[in-house]
Amino acid sequence: MATGQKAQTVSAPWSILRPKGRRHKDLYVALLFLAPSLLGLFLLQVLPIGTALVLGVSEWNIIDPIKFVGLSNFVEVATDATFYHTLENTLYLTVGLEVLNTLLGLCAALLLKNAMRGIDLYRTIYFLPLITTWAAVAIAWRYMYSLEGPINALLGPLGIDPIPWLSRPEWAMPAVIITITWKTLSWKTIILLAGLQSIPNEFYEASSIDGASRWQQFWKITLPLLSPAMFFALIIGIINTLQLFDPIFIMTDGGPADSTRTLSYYIYTRGFQNLRMGYAAALSWVLFAIILLFTLVQWVLQKRWVFYQ
Repeated sequence: MATGQKAQTVSAPWSILRPKGRRHKDLYVALLFLAPSLLGLFLLQVLPIGTALVLGVSEWNIIDPIKFVGLSNFVEVATDATFYHTLENTLYLTVGLEVLNTLLGLCAALLLKNAMRGIDLYRTIYFLPLITTWAAVAIAWRYMYSLEGPINALLGPLGIDPIPWLSRPEWAMPAVIITITWKTLSWKTIILLAGLQSIPNEFYEASSIDGASRWQQFWKITLPLLSPAMFFALIIGIINTLQLFDPIFIMTDGGPADSTRTLSYYIYTRGFQNLRMGYAAALSWVLFAIILLFTLVQWVLQKRWVFYQ
């Protein structure tokens, strides 16, 4: 080594955790405050994901020891007719719910944006279903859909015979979609209302001077500038819908004739009713892949219809 040249030392990777001044002391304090959140993240997210990955390549009935089976669970999923039927029901629910939710949410957001007497009270009442538990909502709507319930009572004077909403395959899924829409519509409205309020009024004033009608303003200004909020609401809405379980379980139990059995409910029945935890874990990973695929497709297509200011 040349004279005057300082020797270079390589620090160990864990040396960052040694207290060397104020910066490392601040690191300890930060880790102390983050510890509850990091512990919760590990116990509620990382550990279940790792367990599901192990179970996906295994077979376990809770009683006997776990048996490694490789990719046989995923091969079985690919040849499972019930899986494709539940996937079809899940897509039916997702498309129907998102179309209805977006249209009604946009209409509600346009109404709630306008200043009128008592608008704060109307907004509060409108958002109450969002904080109501799924159990209470599903039980209440199950009664409303009964043959002697309020919905059929309102249809009677119109000359419409009582509809067996939850006991006929052709009516069960639309009934579930209406229930979920009632519960989640206010969430969609909040997102779209925030998007509407972020549009500068100068755009509307300038277009009015140019002679644009309200309808032209809606198509040329409101919808393009609202597209980022709609894009965000669409992604979150599809992710939540693909995982919906509570209303299906309480209202229809997957019936009648499996017409409302969704993929998340199928995972539950395979795991906790048939005690095929490995197959249920494989199904959950397939559901994750479907959600990821939908998200990536939307992310790519958003370049064609989402406009930012």
